[in-house]
Amino acid sequence: MRFLVDGYGEVRLVGYDDAVSRYDAYDVTPSEIRDRNDLGCVIDRVTELRMFVQGFSWDDEQDDYSLADYDPDLVSEYVDGLPPADYNRLIGEIEEWFSAPISADERYSYDIMRPIDGAAIAYALFTHGDLWDAVEPLGLVEIDGASPTHDYRGIALVGTLEPANAAAKTLDLPIRFERDDG
Repeated sequence: MRFLVDGYGEVRLVGYDDAVSRYDAYDVTPSEIRDRNDLGCVIDRVTELRMFVQGFSWDDEQDDYSLADYDPDLVSEYVDGLPPADYNRLIGEIEEWFSAPISADERYSYDIMRPIDGAAIAYALFTHGDLWDAVEPLGLVEIDGASPTHDYRGIALVGTLEPANAAAKTLDLPIRFERDDG
């Protein structure tokens, strides 16, 4: 595996195909949206979708939401109770929402099933996989900057490339770190 390291130390897996839509990132298919039972499962699993449906429930005439919360059970009950025309309109809007790229606010959602880019997959590999024990010996640090004003999760190289590559060789890991000049 080849990883690029940028000027800030951020580590990205080379050659990873980025998720290009919410369908990709949340691992949802259009047929799941159109099937009532499958849609219920997607609603249970994807918090951002429940928030989207809560926004859909906005009643302009009363300046209020029909849904006071985006609790999975409440959202499912709301969707199931929609008249056919409103239900079909909601499905169309959900399909458009899933076709769009994820927002900056969603980037680090725990509901995302497929890492969205090379930095996200590097984070997943080093923090949730077999490579966790190699983080410190390779000179890497986990950055989990979840906060109200700025979210960032990633893996960063705090040293230089040469010692990291030497450590990978010593640990017999098929890893190579390269400078990202781009």
